[in-house]
Amino acid sequence: MSKRLCVSTNAKTIPNDTDPLRCCCTECGKGEECTSAACVACSACLPGFYKAFVGVDACVPCPANTFRTARGATELAACVPCHPAASTEGRAGQSRRDACVCDVDHYAEAGVQEPVCVVCPRAALCEADGVCLLRERTGGAQEGQMSLIHISEPTRPRLI
Repeated sequence: MSKRLCVSTNAKTIPNDTDPLRCCCTECGKGEECTSAACVACSACLPGFYKAFVGVDACVPCPANTFRTARGATELAACVPCHPAASTEGRAGQSRRDACVCDVDHYAEAGVQEPVCVVCPRAALCEADGVCLLRERTGGAQEGQMSLIHISEPTRPRLI
């Protein structure tokens, strides 16, 4: 157990036997940090964060385009990459899979267990929120009139 003069609020404070007016600190382990100013215990890194070394430093956020759902990550590899054609839109420290959103011109395929971003079909209208609308030629009163079919939710296309 390493002891030294506390200079960080991210360390566990313990009494100093030689000078009771000064403190020493015990470094928190991998996957742990101390978040209170008068730290008396280390706690696991929050979801979306990790700490790969023993020390007084705080946990660091998982990088952009990754997420971590559980507490106490001890390495960068614990941050899970977003699925292909998806990103966190530059946000780091994400703690939920749904922080990964489909890229432009892609939509989230519904009804699948693992998220999948699919390229919107040619001539479809793909919106920023991942909704993809497909143009459909109709044979109504005006020949050649177009209607839109919503293809990204629910799993079966529907006219809108």
